[in-house]
Amino acid sequence: MRDSPDRALRTPVRREITSAQLASRLDSRLYDEHLSDRDVATGCDRARHWGLASVIVRPEDVPLAAAELTGSMVGCTTVVGWNADDSEPMHLEASRDEACLLVAAGATEVGLLATAPRLRVNAGALFKETLTGLVDTLTPMGVRVRLILDTESLTSSEVRDACDLAAAAGSVWMAQGGSWRGRRADLTEVQLMREGLPRSVLLKWTEPVRRLETLLLCIALGIDRFNGDVEDLMQTAVRAEWLGPLTIPQAGVDF
Repeated sequence: MRDSPDRALRTPVRREITSAQLASRLDSRLYDEHLSDRDVATGCDRARHWGLASVIVRPEDVPLAAAELTGSMVGCTTVVGWNADDSEPMHLEASRDEACLLVAAGATEVGLLATAPRLRVNAGALFKETLTGLVDTLTPMGVRVRLILDTESLTSSEVRDACDLAAAAGSVWMAQGGSWRGRRADLTEVQLMREGLPRSVLLKWTEPVRRLETLLLCIALGIDRFNGDVEDLMQTAVRAEWLGPLTIPQAGVDF
């Protein structure tokens, strides 16, 4: 007996995603200070193999990573003021000069870290000037700007204000919840960011995702970019894809 038209209309249609598309949502973290040049190069080779979105490296490793990634679609990401004190204000001229040097060395994406002390200088006016100036300088060069929120030091109200900054800056393409410093953002904080950001601004959660099912669930919640054990996640995704399409759960139906 065939399903009635009404029943067919009620059947949820879940989005499918390929393992390659999942790979394009993963960053590879290659910034541990104990990594050797060979470790960084190996990490870049792994990123090329899987077709990851980006590798994240310390500023001093940008030339090496960029050379290893030449000819691939994998981005090379780093952060202005990586080694600066987190309470030190980020001034536009110095940040812009450093960013341009990083781009000349091969960076394709540059992040700016928002901490509570930085956002509280002149009620956020100085940080906004720096963020907007970086966007205006780097976007015409084809370089993306990522806003990184140190959620551990921010109140919920300050997280919302920082999301407003991302929207106001115009071409900030991604906001990241949590940083390489201290505690990573929890899911509640990241969901707060998603609510405050335009959908045109991608959202990253820094807490490493350990299971394929969690990754798919987070995509359903509107999170776009992730950290995680690349080999484990991708091998699991490829194996699962042999059995059938990978599907993204549907809010209100599956959870």
